[in-house]
Amino acid sequence: DDSYSVDEGFTEIRAPVVQDRPWIRDLDLDAGYRYSSYSTAGVTNTYKFEVQYSPSPDFRLRYSYDRAVRAPNLIELYNPQSYGSQSFQATDPCAGATPSASLAQCEHTGVSAAQYGSIPQCPSSQCGQVVGGNPVLKPEEADTYSVGATITPASTPNFSASIDYFHIAMFGLVGSIPGSYLFQQCLDYGTATDCSQIVRQHATGALYGASVGSGGYILQTAINTGAALYSGIDVQANYRLPIGAFGTVAATFNGTYVEHDITTPYEGAPSYDCAGLFGANCENAINPNWRHTLRLDWDTPWRKLLLSLNWRFIGAVSFDNNSNNPELHFAEEGMYDYANARLANYSYFDLSAIWPLMRQLQLRAGVNNIFDKDPPILGDEITGVGSANTYPAYDILGREIFMAFTAKF
Repeated sequence: DDSYSVDEGFTEIRAPVVQDRPWIRDLDLDAGYRYSSYSTAGVTNTYKFEVQYSPSPDFRLRYSYDRAVRAPNLIELYNPQSYGSQSFQATDPCAGATPSASLAQCEHTGVSAAQYGSIPQCPSSQCGQVVGGNPVLKPEEADTYSVGATITPASTPNFSASIDYFHIAMFGLVGSIPGSYLFQQCLDYGTATDCSQIVRQHATGALYGASVGSGGYILQTAINTGAALYSGIDVQANYRLPIGAFGTVAATFNGTYVEHDITTPYEGAPSYDCAGLFGANCENAINPNWRHTLRLDWDTPWRKLLLSLNWRFIGAVSFDNNSNNPELHFAEEGMYDYANARLANYSYFDLSAIWPLMRQLQLRAGVNNIFDKDPPILGDEITGVGSANTYPAYDILGREIFMAFTAKF
């Protein structure tokens, strides 16, 4: 059985540098390091650094930097390689009696002078490909930094808030390069890395075959390629307000603004930004610029009854195919989809109660999606929406009423 092992060691330190000085109530440094040695991927080094500065009890600033890695999993490493066909490299420009590519170009792709002009064309407009795992994959890497602040004003002791900007840059991501791109790069420039992925049939020079061993394919196994960037702002706030004989009211807010969700599928490919978009090219998901939850809790004085109202908000998104970036277009050139152009803002409201009936028995009950709001329904041409013709991020089941008892003995 295929497997891998890892040996690791780590260390972490947190040190107060300055405390209780003028304009420096607290200055802390935090650092960490991890050494990992994988039997497949080799040695990786991850580390972090964070500094926190508080000029007063009311305010705290922080900055952090992290280098992170993700080692390839067993499927990415050892998924069996298999032969198939691909439609995106539909024809071989070096095939036929009068090839459209020159001899010099075709020699880049493994064609000999004797074969030129007599190579069979790919049948049914589908050339061969080999897909599967790659045991020499390296770990993915990411550089992350964040800048934030926390506010805990002494004048309002029951209030706290924080805001953080985050920036996550990932590179060397595990993926595959389209055969058409590999082939064209090799054909035009003779790049050794690209040309090494083209394996012609040993006897005929054709770009199709019947098995991995016979040749006739473009190798498209998993490799370390591509990059991504994810950035935005997280906001949190909490407030508790005693209301005398009527108990206490509390509010909790959590929101995220997505600035960028950029993907570069493979090295040399154009990038595209999915922030504020939905669709097949944007990972078959919705990526709103803004979403939040706001929860209001009323801790009543009546037998410790707790009532909660929750607001779930999903911001509006636009169809990726209608964007200005041609890399997100999959419909016919110039075809604007008016029916699925935009999904509006969505709000869901949930109500719940927790009531300790006695020391050993607790009642939980509530209603999710109080107003029975239907999810947006998308056309069948939008892939990734599932059998319900919508995205899982939306409430598919409609209004739900629940009740449960918890007993302790």
